[in-house]
Amino acid sequence: MSDTFNYYNKNSKSYFETTKNIIISDQIDKFLAYLVDEAGLIADLGCGSGNSLKYIIEKGYKAVGVDYSDELIGLAKNYTGVEIMNLNIEDAAAVNKFIIDNKIKHLFASASLLHMPKASFINFLNKIEFSGVFFFSLKEGEGEHVDSAGRFFAYYTRGEVEQLLNKKFIVLAFIKNEDRLGRGNNWISFIVRLSGRRG
Repeated sequence: MSDTFNYYNKNSKSYFETTKNIIISDQIDKFLAYLVDEAGLIADLGCGSGNSLKYIIEKGYKAVGVDYSDELIGLAKNYTGVEIMNLNIEDAAAVNKFIIDNKIKHLFASASLLHMPKASFINFLNKIEFSGVFFFSLKEGEGEHVDSAGRFFAYYTRGEVEQLLNKKFIVLAFIKNEDRLGRGNNWISFIVRLSGRRG
């Protein structure tokens, strides 16, 4: 993940300007519709430019951001006006501690978990604990790939993810969208909760 981390630190300003106004409002609204307790704190894991975080806050929900790039954190803090913490979301134990320490109820992870190797993503799903609703999006495809800029990506099919979710999670919704920057891969998104719990 180090080359991916270096990319976002070195290209933070251009990435921020490119993505800050790209809002997946239809998907966020669908996620928010499943939240029974509007007062529950939402954590945007890998918030990047803060585009989704800002939208969630403007809809009246309480939220905090998490990212691993100090440069992006600074830009996103100024953009959203809310607390954004430095945390490596690949470390599931650290994320669980963050959830407990900050009384996080709901999780939102748009285009961030795809930077984990598949083994780390599986470990994340196996270990993550939360009490509310979880939205995450991934790139559709197969295998793992490092792009020309040095960023690592893992690609998934719907069936592959549903199989990983099967034992621990209940899938509330599945969404498929085209990439808004025209990069060729569709996005697949899931809204889930842990089995036996309600948002």
